[in-house]
Amino acid sequence: MWGRPEWLFVGAMVVGGCNGETAGDKGGGGDDTGEPADDTGDGGGSIDEWTPAGSGLGYLLDGTTDNSLFYMELENVPMPSLGKSYYGWLSGGTEGDLYLGEIVVEAEGDLIFEADVELNALLAGYDTFEAWQGTGEDARTNGSTLWHGQIDADLKEAYLSLILSSDLTPEGEGSLRSLETTCETIIAHSEAVVEQTLEVSDIWAEAEAMSNAITGEEADLDGDGTVLTIEGIMPILGEEGLVELIYDDLGVASSAVEQGHPIKDLASDAYDCVQLVDGFAEDAADWAGLASVCGEEGACDAMLEDAAAELQWALDGFDADADGEIDLATEGTIECALLYASQMAYLDVYAH
Repeated sequence: MWGRPEWLFVGAMVVGGCNGETAGDKGGGGDDTGEPADDTGDGGGSIDEWTPAGSGLGYLLDGTTDNSLFYMELENVPMPSLGKSYYGWLSGGTEGDLYLGEIVVEAEGDLIFEADVELNALLAGYDTFEAWQGTGEDARTNGSTLWHGQIDADLKEAYLSLILSSDLTPEGEGSLRSLETTCETIIAHSEAVVEQTLEVSDIWAEAEAMSNAITGEEADLDGDGTVLTIEGIMPILGEEGLVELIYDDLGVASSAVEQGHPIKDLASDAYDCVQLVDGFAEDAADWAGLASVCGEEGACDAMLEDAAAELQWALDGFDADADGEIDLATEGTIECALLYASQMAYLDVYAH
């Protein structure tokens, strides 16, 4: 029941189908001595034996914004009845029901469906998915129910502090989201310094602020008697840094479920991704530290650009084997961890 998904993407929904009888299963038992079906062409068209079925997984992944992309992957999906289609909705959130559009089925069997709702659906409270067979947006009034499911509220503790909200981060973001924001903020700081024409001593000061923002240290790297950092963010490294906070939150997620639950595997995978952030952040701090004592503007700017590149790899991952792709399991970083953490918000969905 709790097998891991074969695909490595991130809120997972387990979508199940009923094993109900089809029209052909019903009737007068096993007696085959009755009259044969009328095949003379005098009416009696085909019997629609459609019944809701299909099972698989769905997720609220990062799309146009955080957790805005509803992604669903099903198997054993039947074709809709003649003249009808499948349609989906998300509900339970602050913006009313969100229409996901038509769920196009081209053939019986496997199905992949995705729709971007252009808002953070998890943060807005959307916890229910439903699908109907019918015609257009009126399917819920003129059609038949297909799938329904709701996120288990008891599992919210597992992913809440990672991707939604935390009292321990400056802006109240989840710890993984805050790490993402912090890297973006420090990269922007570096780019702003490089774009300007500054005295070398001013570059030293900005580089010192950048290094301290990464490490959490209070080091007067340029020796001017003043310690600078980037205000309004938590450091990435150190005992009070975001990486350690994320490790704590992943521990909470893992302990929220029983042994064998897929959230334990997801927490473990996310931990592996975050571990890679450490190295990139340390290298970024080293480059910023060198820039705080550099000799001339061009060299200083190059060092700050190297620091920013390290933090970009901390965000996106690094193609270490140069095969043109970032392998989530071995090369993924913050975005990788967010994908795994988002899978923790899954729904059990059933046909009815």
